[in-house]
Amino acid sequence: MITDPEYLTQLRKQHGVYDVLNLVNLSAIGPGWYLLTDIAERFATHRSNINTSMLRLRRLGLIDYVSHGAGGTFLWFIKESPDAKPDRQRYPHWLLRDLESDTKHPVQVRVNVGEVNDFAKCLQIHPGTLRNFLSGRYRRLLDRYELISSPMGDIT
Repeated sequence: MITDPEYLTQLRKQHGVYDVLNLVNLSAIGPGWYLLTDIAERFATHRSNINTSMLRLRRLGLIDYVSHGAGGTFLWFIKESPDAKPDRQRYPHWLLRDLESDTKHPVQVRVNVGEVNDFAKCLQIHPGTLRNFLSGRYRRLLDRYELISSPMGDIT
C-alpha cells in the first residue's frame, strides 16, 4: 500500500486529488481480479468515473491492468513507490502442463489473458473450447494439456 508521504505529495501535485485517491484505494485493495462495478461501489463512486480514472492512471504508468471481456479486470500492477516498475511475470495468465513433454521435466505453457484466441489458433481449436478448458470445465485439453494455475487463483 502507498504510505510514503513524499510520494503522495508528488502524485497529488502532478495528477489531482481524485486520481490519487483512487490510486491509494487501489493500492489498499491490491492486485487481483475485479469488476469495475464492485470497485466503484467499494470506492463510493460511479462506474464511469472509476473507469475514466483507471484509464488515466494506466496512461500515466501508475497502474496496469487487462480486461477479460465481461469477466472483469485483472489489476496486476500498482506503482506504490517512485521507483516501482511493472514485473511482467505478474501479468495475469494461465499455466498449463504439456503432458506430451518429457515426464522428468514437463513443459509448462503460459497463456496470457488477452492471448487466448492466439493460442487457440496455434492449437487449431475453437477459442470457445479453449476458454471452457481454462475456466475449468474440462480436466484435459486435447489429451495433452492440464491446467496448473489460473489468474483467478491456483487450481486445486
